[in-house]
Amino acid sequence: MRGAKKLLPSLHKAAHGPMTPADQVEPFAGRLWKLLCIRKVLTAEEAANLLVDAGQDVGRARTRASELLLAWSRQCPLAIQPSDRRIKGAKRYGLMVDLGPTPPDIRAKARSRAP
Repeated sequence: MRGAKKLLPSLHKAAHGPMTPADQVEPFAGRLWKLLCIRKVLTAEEAANLLVDAGQDVGRARTRASELLLAWSRQCPLAIQPSDRRIKGAKRYGLMVDLGPTPPDIRAKARSRAP
């Protein structure tokens, strides 16, 4: 069928851990997550250039995007995978599985490791 939207498979919640509650999503992280869901493949450089408003620090946004993409890929390795292929030296991250409207809760993993 032409023009049909290709849907990503879903993953059981036990396989990736909790997602961030919608009311607790950091604005930049929420926008980055939505962009990753739309694009399916993304680098921190692309994300920073698309998400930063005029006058904001692109370097800081690139660093934050890189941190978030790396943390999400470590928490949900089956769903978010870094590619071996790099674009201008930047890692590409691919969304392999639909995890829902909010990003993985990276704070939950940190809390579970705390004594």
